[in-house]
Amino acid sequence: MTGTSRELSPKGLILDMDGVLYRGDCPMPGLVEFFEIARSRPFVLLTNNSTVSALDCRAKLARMGVQVPAAAIPPSPRPPGATWQRSFPLAAGPRCWEARRCRLRWPRLG
Repeated sequence: MTGTSRELSPKGLILDMDGVLYRGDCPMPGLVEFFEIARSRPFVLLTNNSTVSALDCRAKLARMGVQVPAAAIPPSPRPPGATWQRSFPLAAGPRCWEARRCRLRWPRLG
């Protein structure tokens, strides 16, 4: 892959929560440190678990030491495509980086 690190730097993040940020009630290693870096970008946190509310997810993250704004976790029933389009309007050359079931090993965003 060619290009400078600036060209490859994500403009925003779309993250699944369960299995990526935490597993059950256990935060993934590096969760707090990841959010210290990630706050420099817009982000949306999604879940496919429709049995928990966005408020429940925020509370869980808070117990793990991570505070996120209410708007960062849309309600589960909302179609994900509409959420992504509104949160990350696509400009020329759209790119989407997917993070699922991986360890929190992220490049420095700053």
